[in-house]
Amino acid sequence: MGRLPKLATVLAFAAFLAVAAPHRAEAGSQCLVVNQVYVPGGTGSSVYDRSFVELLNRCASSTSLAGVYLHTLSSDNSTGSATPLSGSVSGGRFYLVTYGSAGSGSPLPTPDATSASVALPTPGKVFLSTSATVGSSCPSGAGLLDLVGYGTSSTPCVEGSAAPAPSAVDSVRRTSCADTDSNSTDFVLTDSSFGGDGPSPRNSTLASPLCGGSQSPCLLVNEVYAPGGTGSSVYDRSFVELLNRCDTMTSLDFVHLDVVNAAQTDYEGALLSGPLGRGHYYLVSFGATGAGSPVPAPDFLNPFGITNAGSAFLVSDPALDSVNCPTGPAVIDLVGFGSSTRPCYEGPGPAPLPNATKSISRSACLDTNSNSGDFSSVDPSPRNSASSPGCGVPSAVMLAGFSAARSSAGILVRWRTASEAGVLGFNVYRKSAGRRVRVNRNLVSSRHGSRGSGYAYRDRRPPRGGAARYWLEAVSMTGESTWYGPVAAGSTSSRASSNR
Repeated sequence: MGRLPKLATVLAFAAFLAVAAPHRAEAGSQCLVVNQVYVPGGTGSSVYDRSFVELLNRCASSTSLAGVYLHTLSSDNSTGSATPLSGSVSGGRFYLVTYGSAGSGSPLPTPDATSASVALPTPGKVFLSTSATVGSSCPSGAGLLDLVGYGTSSTPCVEGSAAPAPSAVDSVRRTSCADTDSNSTDFVLTDSSFGGDGPSPRNSTLASPLCGGSQSPCLLVNEVYAPGGTGSSVYDRSFVELLNRCDTMTSLDFVHLDVVNAAQTDYEGALLSGPLGRGHYYLVSFGATGAGSPVPAPDFLNPFGITNAGSAFLVSDPALDSVNCPTGPAVIDLVGFGSSTRPCYEGPGPAPLPNATKSISRSACLDTNSNSGDFSSVDPSPRNSASSPGCGVPSAVMLAGFSAARSSAGILVRWRTASEAGVLGFNVYRKSAGRRVRVNRNLVSSRHGSRGSGYAYRDRRPPRGGAARYWLEAVSMTGESTWYGPVAAGSTSSRASSNR
């Protein structure tokens, strides 16, 4: 069975007493949720100088905090606090609330709010509510927005069953943007002693692109090396190197890396977090130290080894942490390598097989969704987030033509690029009821042609009669848009509108 370090501790709490989840307003669809809890801060062994609660707006639109209070309640419900929140939180962004005065440990980022309460309880519970009243019992009712109970409590008050208890070196943090109304399912320890990255406080200046927006196209599996640490190995550990190929910072929050063996009977994984700079790498090492040169300090250490045939994939849904080949919109990147009785790869075939002296590495920053074409066998060169950046893809597209023509089968929209650097893909929009409506269900992927490429998309359900007007959206690797058009069926244009 696979071992996921950050999830392993959760299993120890599976025997916690489960109680009926209190009634919550808008359960499952609530935008503002508790995302991370860290306590105690400021002690002699604390990572940070104060305790904190981190909130997250997991929706795309801004959420107002007017009339919202962040509550704490002790294990026996005898002591509580209510901190009024203010302002708003933009889509996908965090909100940091600190507790107590500064003590030992690294300083926290500038908080968005500071609680008058001296400290957070541990064990205990924190919850979001529209009520300002400090209670002495488990909260319930329509004003309850989110509730997280953590640690063993004499008076359990949780959603589902309790999350693990945080400590001076570990916080408890959500595993994804989802809220299943089960604290033990939604939260895990950050496991700094087990290779994890420990607490990672974020304020409202930072955002998670996996929440409140589209899937980030920036993060890729860039290099795989296994087996490390053997008698003939170049490096003392196996590793997977990730790359932010975009020209802007991206977030690793809620990103899961899994490495599955060829038979799909075992996997190792890592739950990542924090920002990754433009063009920077992120190193995940596997296994105990053995023979070979030491790898650079890993950004994440999984103490269990991996095999040199199988697949490595990045996903944003913890339900895909398994031995099965992942599918669906939560898959960020997938690389299959070596032969397998249960193939799992992108494109016509897998990447080559790494070995003790050779890794497999991308030949460029681009991803054509072909593992056999994108990867080659090279001398291993592990890089971590402190290494010099490798690439930051610029965003530029030059449109050579854009047209729309009506036929009995619908309207065929064609466009051709003269060049397309750093372009993820295209969307086709039609004017309908006075607004633009996207016609294509999935992004039309860029072919990354150095001299441009030709594309076509057929709108099979155009409006009857009259002119149909179309726009083309070119989406960059960083999620920025350039708009072209409009064109009407039977006319041509190569005009670009302003980026927005």
